[in-house]
Amino acid sequence: MIRGTTAYFKFKMPYAFNQVASVTITFEQNHNDGPSESRPLPIIKTLSHCTQTGENELSVSLNPEETSRFVDIYKAYVQMIALTVEGHKFGCKEQEIIVYPGT
Repeated sequence: MIRGTTAYFKFKMPYAFNQVASVTITFEQNHNDGPSESRPLPIIKTLSHCTQTGENELSVSLNPEETSRFVDIYKAYVQMIALTVEGHKFGCKEQEIIVYPGT
């Protein structure tokens, strides 16, 4: 992810997109709570922020202001936790994101 740019993230799911009732995607960075109280970390995205990109896939983005909250001296992390309409919880392991300085 490059600071100050739009970053896109895709997640494959074991369920069809229309079977998903809720999604929470958390973007965080160790040793960084964000540049200010009005621009905090972590950043949390929900199902309303997601776009279906395949039958079993969704995507979410961070805008330039959001990516600029991260510092390039530490790795960032993203994790998705979701719930189906039938109440089954699923998600992915926390994944590392390399943060590159903006241009």
